[in-house]
Amino acid sequence: MKKTIRLFCLLILVLILSVAPTIGKYFAKNGTTKRALLGGEIGEQMVLVVWNVDTFDGGSVSKSSILEMIAKIFEKQNKGLFVIVKNLTVEQFEEKIKNENPDVISFGSGIFDLIGEHAKQGVVSKGLLPNVAAGVMKNDVAFAAPWALGAYFVFATEESLARAGVDENEILENCTTKNYQKLIGKKAKTVHSLSLGSDIYHSAKELLSAETEISNDGLIPNWQNISYYDAYVQFVSGNSTFLLGTHRDITRLENKQTQGAISGLCFQMLSNTDLVQYAVTSRGCSEKRAKYADLFCLFLQSNEAQKLVFAGGLLPVVSLGEQDTNGLLNAKMSQKLTIKNLY
Repeated sequence: MKKTIRLFCLLILVLILSVAPTIGKYFAKNGTTKRALLGGEIGEQMVLVVWNVDTFDGGSVSKSSILEMIAKIFEKQNKGLFVIVKNLTVEQFEEKIKNENPDVISFGSGIFDLIGEHAKQGVVSKGLLPNVAAGVMKNDVAFAAPWALGAYFVFATEESLARAGVDENEILENCTTKNYQKLIGKKAKTVHSLSLGSDIYHSAKELLSAETEISNDGLIPNWQNISYYDAYVQFVSGNSTFLLGTHRDITRLENKQTQGAISGLCFQMLSNTDLVQYAVTSRGCSEKRAKYADLFCLFLQSNEAQKLVFAGGLLPVVSLGEQDTNGLLNAKMSQKLTIKNLY
């Protein structure tokens, strides 16, 4: 009898062991854990998809990289939540939005009309620098949450300042006034006063003209049809005395200085900018996911997030005090900017 019972128990054990892997696979596939089987409750896992649409050059790293670093902190503070960042051009966004819906859209200024029809309206922003709030908010409500600023700079080097015969504090008022001729062999070549680029979303020349008188003869030819990178190349190639560029050019030119290709790098910042990065919850986001999407948009303005914005070579939208941890940049530059032509 005892032998029969032992045999029966052995058969039951074999049966359990044989079906256990199948049961495990089933529950794993359906998101069920041992704790759930025993009657405990678990938090639901959720993935937020963030599309980052660039319209202007970033800082020392890409804005999507900054977003990914911020997302890691946000995930730690919201257990069970995961954030995926996808970087898109404007053209890619226009194509993908036809068939897909992100949860959050991060986008650069200049495409408000495009983003508006896909965005949940009315993001309340708190703690912004007064000058930032004045530029992006209406009746204490922002169309989207601003989370990074870009600025324009007119760059010069020790050699180019000597060539122009001006002091580094006189860059802005002289940056388009002095072309000169240099000999290459027996041929004379015109070195134009200022190289600058253009895009369809922003107007660097317009903002420069608001701060100084511009001589169009001093601008490098065909500037309307070249990129900001091409303008940088013209400058470092010696085809212009000054460069009107962005934060990305700080990184590029610092690298050139480290390599010994240029020396005595200096600049003056324009007090006006139309370079702002925003985040907004997608209109196609479900109510449950929208709660976390809204939180992520506003978390981008937190001190934790803004320190990463600053470390990534862009300017913060909140005050970070006196710190200066990123080469030529200083957080107080944010407070000197007037934001123009966004809506």
